[in-house]
Amino acid sequence: MKRVANKQVRAMVETLEEFTNTNQTITGTHRTLGDGTQVYVVTSYGDHWPMYVAIHRDGGWQWLQNSDPTPSSTTTRHMGFALPWLYSAAIDTKRPTITPTPRNQLIYLLENGLTAYTAKLLSREPFPDYPYAINR
Repeated sequence: MKRVANKQVRAMVETLEEFTNTNQTITGTHRTLGDGTQVYVVTSYGDHWPMYVAIHRDGGWQWLQNSDPTPSSTTTRHMGFALPWLYSAAIDTKRPTITPTPRNQLIYLLENGLTAYTAKLLSREPFPDYPYAINR
């Protein structure tokens, strides 16, 4: 996996490239979920804190952002380093919508796939709480 400086993280996220930062606390990886859904996941300090999840669907990418309060000032900085399209004036008119999504919903999506996640949303049942790292 390519190692990059923190100042290069945003460019890696914007181009959906796999990476880790130099101290391996921020990662961006492609994954195939159990239902076949392709996602790109950007994490801080491992899978227990997904910062951004991009879901490949309908020929494009739908972006979700962890909307929970960050557990540390370092994770807050990580979210800033990785925030896609913050300063990209060249693609201003093509900037995707990034939907704020609670952490427990992001983890449910990653563990169960898009089909189960969508069904859970539609059922209006509460999502489980995930106090610890998720299993992959």
